[in-house]
Amino acid sequence: MVGRESMGEVTAPTLRSGVSQLLVSTPGGFNVQIRWESGGVESALMTASLTLVVGGLLVFGSRTHTERVTDRIRRQPVRSCLLGLGALIGAVALMAVGVISVIGVVIAAPVAIGLFFGLVYGVVICLLTVGHAVRPDWGQAYLLAVVLAAVVGGVPVVGGLLAFAFSIVGMGAGIDLFLEYWNRGGANGLDTPPESGGVR
Repeated sequence: MVGRESMGEVTAPTLRSGVSQLLVSTPGGFNVQIRWESGGVESALMTASLTLVVGGLLVFGSRTHTERVTDRIRRQPVRSCLLGLGALIGAVALMAVGVISVIGVVIAAPVAIGLFFGLVYGVVICLLTVGHAVRPDWGQAYLLAVVLAAVVGGVPVVGGLLAFAFSIVGMGAGIDLFLEYWNRGGANGLDTPPESGGVR
């Protein structure tokens, strides 16, 4: 569920959880916490609401991108997971370095906020991938993803672990697509259709 965690003089969004937690802390009292939580009606409603909004933007506002990322998750889940883990570790390391520097707040706070949105994106895109695997129609896949989000958010422990796994894999797939886009030289890299054999 979405919350806010105090980080010295900076308040940044977090994902709260009693299941999993990342904490970067320095002797100066600057803390960055990212948590995954599941269990209860509030968590279920919050997860479903996030999927409703973010998933709607992805499905109805950026269909080509969504098709490509969900296809990447289905075809290369291990690679996506490794890239997501690498990004998570890199972001935490960057925050740890930032908080001990003179301009720590300037560095760590934007990284923490960017990581938060990356993890939310990862959860939602993975839920859309599951929904589209069951229902090829994107409208139905979107509605199914919202229902699945409520289930994941409402189930204690297991739901939190699934949300964490989804966030890593989905974020990694998005990064993989961005790297492909970058290597192909900008917009031309996204003009090609999803790989053959992928989700349509």
